[in-house]
Amino acid sequence: MNLHCTDDQMKRMAALAVNASFPAGLGFLHFRQELHVTADDIPLRGDVIVIDYYEGRMVKFRARKVGDDTWNVPDRISGEYESWITTYDSYQHLFDAVTKESA
Repeated sequence: MNLHCTDDQMKRMAALAVNASFPAGLGFLHFRQELHVTADDIPLRGDVIVIDYYEGRMVKFRARKVGDDTWNVPDRISGEYESWITTYDSYQHLFDAVTKESA
């Protein structure tokens, strides 16, 4: 699925996903409840944002820039790994949350 959004909006989506995620497995050893991630904390590597685990949180966030202000994200998420699904049920829901913040 393609989303029309800026790099900053995508980084804010990733930050929301991280903040909504919880630890799994050995991630409990690195988990800090008080952690609050912002867009500035999200690494943009070229045209890709991939966050597997973040400070022990099982995030599994993936986005690839495919054009000017256009990002490709998975159409569906399983919830088996994306622990942020308990707060945001899709990438579209993350996008809607970010655009509401901006309004």
